[in-house]
Amino acid sequence: MSTQPAPHPNLDTETARESLRLHARQASGSRVSIWVLFSLIMVAVHQAIPAWRALGWGLPMLAVAQYIHVQCLFILERVDSADAEELRQLHGRMLRTTVTHQALMGTTVWWFGLQHEFELALVGTALQLIYTGAAMANGAVNVRTFIIGTWVNLGAAMAYWFLLETHRWPVGLALLGAAFVMSKMSKNMAEGFKDSLRMRFENNELLKRLAEEKRVAEEATAFKSRFLANVSHEIRTPVSAILGMCYLTLKTELTAKQRHYVQIVLQSSEHLSKLLNQVLDFSKIEASMLTLDRDPFSLKQMLEQVHAQHGALAHAKNLTLSLAVDGDVPPIVVGDALRLREILTNYVSNAIKFTPSGSIDVHVSLKNRTNAGVELKFDVKDTGIGLDAKQIGYVFDSFQQADASTTREYGGTGLGLAIAKNLAEMMNGAVGVISAPGQGSTFWFTAQFDLPTTDTPEKSEETAAILLTTHPPFKAAQSAPALSDADLAVARQAAAELSRLVAASDPAALSKLGQHADLLRALWPHAFAGIDAAIRQFDWDAAENLLAEQGCMPEKSDAAPQIHPLTVLTVDDNPVNITLMVDLLTPHYNVRAASSGQRALHIAQTQHIDLVLLDVMMPVMDGYEVCKRLQALPTMTACPILFLTAKNQIEDMEYGLQLGAQDYIAKPISPPLVLKRIETHLTLRALKAGAEPSHDCAPTASPCRASDLPD
Repeated sequence: MSTQPAPHPNLDTETARESLRLHARQASGSRVSIWVLFSLIMVAVHQAIPAWRALGWGLPMLAVAQYIHVQCLFILERVDSADAEELRQLHGRMLRTTVTHQALMGTTVWWFGLQHEFELALVGTALQLIYTGAAMANGAVNVRTFIIGTWVNLGAAMAYWFLLETHRWPVGLALLGAAFVMSKMSKNMAEGFKDSLRMRFENNELLKRLAEEKRVAEEATAFKSRFLANVSHEIRTPVSAILGMCYLTLKTELTAKQRHYVQIVLQSSEHLSKLLNQVLDFSKIEASMLTLDRDPFSLKQMLEQVHAQHGALAHAKNLTLSLAVDGDVPPIVVGDALRLREILTNYVSNAIKFTPSGSIDVHVSLKNRTNAGVELKFDVKDTGIGLDAKQIGYVFDSFQQADASTTREYGGTGLGLAIAKNLAEMMNGAVGVISAPGQGSTFWFTAQFDLPTTDTPEKSEETAAILLTTHPPFKAAQSAPALSDADLAVARQAAAELSRLVAASDPAALSKLGQHADLLRALWPHAFAGIDAAIRQFDWDAAENLLAEQGCMPEKSDAAPQIHPLTVLTVDDNPVNITLMVDLLTPHYNVRAASSGQRALHIAQTQHIDLVLLDVMMPVMDGYEVCKRLQALPTMTACPILFLTAKNQIEDMEYGLQLGAQDYIAKPISPPLVLKRIETHLTLRALKAGAEPSHDCAPTASPCRASDLPD
């Protein structure tokens, strides 16, 4: 059922004000028209009626027109500031003025037909009807005033035809009908006027609300941008300290494990620094605070910097990274080299991130050239996973990636391409992408640059010139050093133990690999690097396949020795997070690690697990789905599941607990808190099972603060 909008609280008052203003303006403005009209009528009828009758009728009309004008000016001066009571008084003044005027107009037929001149009486009646019609057009919005004036005017005419011209009574009836019709029409016009006025008030209020909301949104955006800029700057100080201290610490004498820990801290800090730079740039762009420099720079030198920055990353993934520039591209241009490099960095780093194998080709070409400047086009072509048409539509939007699984698998904020788009547009250019799923992508952008005023040496050749190419590290097969019979036996024994640990998803495989690295490298000269990388990434499936290719197949009867009475499974797609949890838990529990939901399910189906630490944001199968499937396993019904994740909004926590998880711990974690929570839930599980909890599971490595106790 439709509902009518609530009436405006001041609608009646404002309707009275507007109708009075409209009526007064039109009545005041008609003064000259009345003078001209009545003067012409007096001239036209002076031969048909005596002069005294014409003047006796016309001069009062001219005087009343002036009187109306004065009264209307008086009303217009006060109508805007008048309250409801004053408006009522002003309407009374307009009513008296109108009734006086219409009453005087109502004598027209009497003056014209005083001596039973039928034709002149009809002329006078016609003038009264015309005048009443004009009054309806001018003042029908004020219903009461118009109706009273109309009946006074036409009533005088009806009295003439019913009393003085009794045999002409049909004319009087016609006038009576006209009076009723005009009264009805005036009411309809007034209702329409009131409705239009209501709509105008509602629209004005809506516009005011929209303007206010727009102002609030702009202020919020400006505040958010300032907040992001300030927070980013404040965070830079501790991040810089962390980076510097890590660098200095790595120059000191450290054990292998200590050096590994510091390198992880350094890599994580560098990643955080890049994210801060993106957030700061985005906030500057949103706040219109980012400006571009206009300095001459070498395009080749800038491309060499991009190559140096990304060459190692491409090399590590066995990718070919090439940068090429056409011969007609000027070597020196005027613009912002830093921001151009930032766009290319975003493009190239994305290409490396989303390209599992193949190549990334950067190509610079001349799109347009004038005497003052050039427009260059930059293409970054990869052989990566590609995008479909829907993903292409929003890939350059802020905080957007191809889909949620892309964010989980490859990471990132989704700001890089948005920043690149804004920077390219600031350089009077555009961005775009050509892609298809599984067929790679070509991200391109254009930018305009000025040409330097001083002469610079130009390239003489017009053919394309390859600047730099980074090839994958294809290494020739190396002959492995001959192993003695004793070393060969030890290497084979280590390989068997390593295979068993990998099959059990036991992080102790890392220690075993490091302990016998030289022997295993000699045993597997071509496969060792791949096996080492897979184990360090906790990619047990890949490690098992590589070991199987070397003939290392663990026997099904083999079982990993149990050092502690309880086993904890930690599931996370980030190797750094797994390393942290493994080193934190190993002194207290048997630890199993999984970098994917599928591997976690495999471990739970093949081994006894006492507690699970589960991340949420994982590719292919997220933590929520893993939680559901784990609880569906008969052997896992009593196993506590603790979410350990950076997805820590209230609704996320509620959803995780609704799925049946026993706890929800937010990252970044407090190690003593995590240990205490694990101990608490294992104790509760033992109590529920009617068993005495083992004291071996109580962590002792780090003291717990009171604030770290479970809620």
